[in-house]
Amino acid sequence: MADTPDKQPSSTGKAIESIILFVLLMVTWLLLSGHYTPLAIGFGAVSCAMAVYLTKDRPLIIGGAGRSFGVPLGGISYIRLIIYPFRLFYDVVSANLQVAAILLSPKQPIDPAFIKFRTTLKRSIPQTFFGNHITLTPGTITVDIDDGRYLVHTLNPKLAGDVSSGDLANRIAATFGEEQGEPEEMTDWIRSSGGIES
Repeated sequence: MADTPDKQPSSTGKAIESIILFVLLMVTWLLLSGHYTPLAIGFGAVSCAMAVYLTKDRPLIIGGAGRSFGVPLGGISYIRLIIYPFRLFYDVVSANLQVAAILLSPKQPIDPAFIKFRTTLKRSIPQTFFGNHITLTPGTITVDIDDGRYLVHTLNPKLAGDVSSGDLANRIAATFGEEQGEPEEMTDWIRSSGGIES
């Protein structure tokens, strides 16, 4: 996913983003560590500061999008973003039940395959959300992403329902303010690794 920036972000926007990112990382550190001694907080602050510094070339997201692969702050549907983890949890539980049914039922044999398709997602962050969602749900793994083109491995074609229908991609597109639509190249099933490159 090689995206080219269209212009450089402002130093003020970059500074604001860095401060907000540091605060978010520090809050996360404090919530997850459970230790509030000066030494622990000091280690957390140093670690978070290093994380912010080492990722200083990240695409600008907060404070105005200055790059084509960033996500404009105004384009995000925050209600959908808040709901998203609950939808992911639902999909993970649902996929677990489907995988269990496939493993336990002789009428639903394991039928592994690769599926190749292209979504309408344009920016790298929504594309990454989509790929991670597929991988986090049991029975499917995102093998490759290239400019909106996906290669996904699945234990059974039934597990790729949301993927092949485009519903999941459209939900993520709506979350990040991107255009929704039917997948552009649906659906190419591959039964052996030899057909991946074709």
